[in-house]
Amino acid sequence: MKSLNLLVALVLTLLILTPPRIAWSQPGLSAENAATGSVEERRLRVSIQKERAEIREKGQDLQKRELELKTLESVVDKKLAEMKKLRAELKDLLDRKNTQKKQRVAELSAMYEKMDPAKAASLLANLKEDLAVGILSGMRSRNAGKILNNMNGRDAARLSKYFSDPISSRNGL
Repeated sequence: MKSLNLLVALVLTLLILTPPRIAWSQPGLSAENAATGSVEERRLRVSIQKERAEIREKGQDLQKRELELKTLESVVDKKLAEMKKLRAELKDLLDRKNTQKKQRVAELSAMYEKMDPAKAASLLANLKEDLAVGILSGMRSRNAGKILNNMNGRDAARLSKYFSDPISSRNGL
């Protein structure tokens, strides 16, 4: 029995004093490489954790920016709707102004038509071309001709030229 105890003691001593041999899954990986591999693994884990943290931060930043963009988009949409409303109001005001201007020119045409042609000619010669043409175009051709006949040649030619050009006379009405 002493020899068995001695044998067990010897085996235990050998096990304690001899470094363990680990069977690695990768061929050619020794205990030294295993220690390096675990350090490398730790480095990779740390690197992966850092990258994951960065990705999470970037994702949060993207979510914040997306929220900001949605907020800005709603603000822009509101302002665009407001501008469309103002544009419609402005168009309505311009239409009313043009209608009133046409009415006034029509009233002036009626007044100038009732005047003496010589007096109307002297007054029309001193008006801006667009207004004078607007007044003349609102009259009957016969009365407008009488007024132009009572103007000096230069003024009559100027108004006739302006009257014949539809682009120029568009401003008067």
